[in-house]
Amino acid sequence: MKADLLVVGGGPAGASLAYLASKAGFRVVVVERKHTPENPTICGEYLPDWDVLKSTLSSYRGMLPFVRDRFYSRELILNRTQTITVEFSGERTTLEFKGAVIDRAKAVSSLLEEAESSGAKVMLSTWYHGSKVCRDKVISKIGSSTLESDYLAAADGYSSLAAKSAGLSSQLPPEDVALVTLQRAKCNHSESDVYMEFSEIAPGGYAFIIPRGGLCNIGVGYPKSHRKKITIAHREFLKKVEAAPTHSRVYAKLLPVGGLVKKPAASRVLLVGDAVGAVMPTNGGGIPLAALTAHLAAEALKSESPEEKYTRLLKPLSQTLKAGLAARKIGEKVVFNRTLARASLKLAPKSAVLAVLSMDTRTRALKLMRVVSTLFL
Repeated sequence: MKADLLVVGGGPAGASLAYLASKAGFRVVVVERKHTPENPTICGEYLPDWDVLKSTLSSYRGMLPFVRDRFYSRELILNRTQTITVEFSGERTTLEFKGAVIDRAKAVSSLLEEAESSGAKVMLSTWYHGSKVCRDKVISKIGSSTLESDYLAAADGYSSLAAKSAGLSSQLPPEDVALVTLQRAKCNHSESDVYMEFSEIAPGGYAFIIPRGGLCNIGVGYPKSHRKKITIAHREFLKKVEAAPTHSRVYAKLLPVGGLVKKPAASRVLLVGDAVGAVMPTNGGGIPLAALTAHLAAEALKSESPEEKYTRLLKPLSQTLKAGLAARKIGEKVVFNRTLARASLKLAPKSAVLAVLSMDTRTRALKLMRVVSTLFL
């Protein structure tokens, strides 16, 4: 088999890139090991208010309509939330902040179907075994076949096998990689409120409840550098909030929360989505960033030097995530100290707490974090 572009991974990043590249006339092959797209979906499926996202990603205004149309459309939204309740070491506060919970599987499936309509080949239930980058092509082993492509896109999450096999490291320090769980459950929780609990249940991270309309996405996430077993933490939280899972299996994955990897591209290889570290360090959100990096990669592929252009296009996003990383590291010292947590909730304006959690770059708090990240990160 031959293709212009091999996309490894059929999540939001891979599906977005397959859609955009095939629409642009590239011969695209997508390899996804799942039998059906997004089954299971290991994601809270929460999106921040559109105006906040526009501010956070203001450097990419020309590309944001794609994110809005493909992930914020009315037919994808299962629930709209109005507030976020945050608990720090037993102290609670409720913040006014709008958001939406979407059907991620529906969004991804739609993109892949339209990519196929534009000529892409989507190979489900197919394992990717690795690639060898040659001077003028990439040779990849997929299933029992060999595929020759001009470019390889690693959209297979953290830690990316596609990136590793092509000689790119997507590794981050253990404290900057979170282990996250997810279950669907019935919860006695307001449909209009997202709940985030920073406590000993999830050391260095948080537990969450995200209402998706009738059911909740519930889970915990914290740095893998902590020794506490993630399934124990998950069950502790389920018991505390009296949630009733709809299935017995607890899904888990690794999530990069340390900003973009040092080398997002190399000869004939581009990293997108979680594989490149495109996740908000303060809250773990990644759907809009996955779509954005896919758009950047699709634009870069049209140039004479895709690797150089993609790396250049990522620079504003890298600075934003560095600010988020600085905010996360400072916040960790506060929220897990009972005295500091109480003081911060009493003294710090709610807008400052919300700015850090939501990565709202319009606020003074995030502008300060940009300065801190420039000096120290």
